[in-house]
Amino acid sequence: MLLAMALESKGFGPGTPRTFYRCSSLRWADGITLIVVAGLTIISGWLRLSGFGAVPVGF
Repeated sequence: MLLAMALESKGFGPGTPRTFYRCSSLRWADGITLIVVAGLTIISGWLRLSGFGAVPVGF
């Protein structure tokens, strides 16, 4: 109850529309970064499943 009263006093009521400080959008550099990271993830997973990166434990 106390939190609800505090939020209402700050203007965060249930009927208040949401505001944004800055609208963000995906740019071409973001898309390239996503493609590179996805490709590296797929390649590293394939290498791991192929047997690379395993540390033999001799106990």
